[in-house]
Amino acid sequence: MSWPYWWFKIMVEIPLDLSSHCIHTEIKRLYNRTLSECLGNPDIDDFAEERLELLKHALELFDFPALRAKYRELAGGTDSAVALLTDDAGRIIIKMDGTVIEPTCS
Repeated sequence: MSWPYWWFKIMVEIPLDLSSHCIHTEIKRLYNRTLSECLGNPDIDDFAEERLELLKHALELFDFPALRAKYRELAGGTDSAVALLTDDAGRIIIKMDGTVIEPTCS
């Protein structure tokens, strides 16, 4: 399946802590935290909105079982540097220890 790219207005990078859980759990956790922050703050900035959209699109589109199977580090229990981000063109990508991973979609 070809990846449906989403274009974002600004570059966004969200570090993911996969030391104790998988990428799916971490993205859900960050989405819920960011949503709570946005709902509790009437003066939300563009960066918070972009982060929320990036996390939402990842949750809706990524094939998490395939990602965890292909990249063991994404299953959790790792100290690898992992981030969810947008590239220069505004597309969603994953960076793991400096290597860009094009996400698998469900």
